[in-house]
Parts: sequence; structure tokens; C-alpha cells
Amino acid sequence: MENKNGNMLFDSLGKLSYLENLKLQNDVFPCPPSEGKLASLPQRYKFPSKLKKLTLSDTLLDWKEMSTLGMLENLEVLKLKDNAFQGERWRPEDGGFRALKVLHIGRTELVFWDASAQHFPRLRNLFLRHCGSLQKLPPGFAEVSSLQLVDLYCTTKSAAASAREIREKKLWIQGEQGTRGNEFKLSIYPPDQ
Repeated sequence: MENKNGNMLFDSLGKLSYLENLKLQNDVFPCPPSEGKLASLPQRYKFPSKLKKLTLSDTLLDWKEMSTLGMLENLEVLKLKDNAFQGERWRPEDGGFRALKVLHIGRTELVFWDASAQHFPRLRNLFLRHCGSLQKLPPGFAEVSSLQLVDLYCTTKSAAASAREIREKKLWIQGEQGTRGNEFKLSIYPPDQ
């Protein structure tokens, strides 16, 4: 990636081989975030190899850029804060997010999320904040055996309904497999959704 002066911003980042926590925030105040919008993410080899936790905020990336993040082998926590990504549809690519345990998505225009259990095989906690356009959660999340918590805050009624369906299916699957030890928790606010 290049900044306005043509300097490469991420060339040295990959050399920080022991870096485990990284935050990328687009802060061009007093201008709107669109003034500093990132065109794309750097290729995966430009990220630190031991990166476990990544936070993005106001980067306004296209959802197709998530394929780069999905290939980060040690990424366990991904926080997509306000407007980290833009667009109505996210289709994760197969083979990504193998180590991801925590996913946080905040304030986005995402409407359709086409994912399955195979896209997030180790996911434990899912947090959705102010996702006011999301139609539903991926139904395949009911089959993610490690998923223990889904927390929705100010989302749509249809997203909340789909989360309840996931809870019911997870409980049914646990009953069938006799694995009631890991109780699934669902939190929805406001509760009348």
C-alpha cells in the first residue's frame, strides 16, 4: 500500500516477526474517514507472522479483502470496529480463518453473510454491534462445535431471529451427540428483537 506521498506503508510491518497485536485505524480528523480510505490490504506475507489479534477501524475496505485476513495462520481475534469494511455481501473463502476464536463486527452496512461452519471452524465468540442491515447470521454456525457465545447489540429483528434458530439447532445437536458440557449462550439487546 502506498500513502499519498508514494511511500510504502506496510513494507516494514512483516519484519516485526514477534508482533502479536496490531490496530489499524483510519484517523483523518477533521476530514471524513472516506478521505483516508484504504484501497486494499497488503498481501499476507507483509503482516507479522505471529499476529494473533488484529483490530481495524474506519478503514472502509471491501469485504473481498477479508480473504487476506483469512490466510493469517495465527490470527485468533479479529475486531472489525465501526466501518472497517463496506459493502452488502461477505462471502468468506474456503480454507481461511483456521485459528480464529473471536470475531467482532461493529457498525457496518453488511446485509448478506454467506458463510458456513467450515469458514470458522474454531470460532468461540461472535459479537455483532450496530449491524442494522444484516438480514441473518449464517445458519451453518449451529454446526461450529466450538461456538459458545453469540452477542448481538442493536441489530435487526431478522438477525436476532436467526441467532435464536442457531441456538435451538445447537442445543438439538448437543442433545443428539450427548455433549451438553459446553452450554451455548445467546445475548440479544434490546431483548424485544
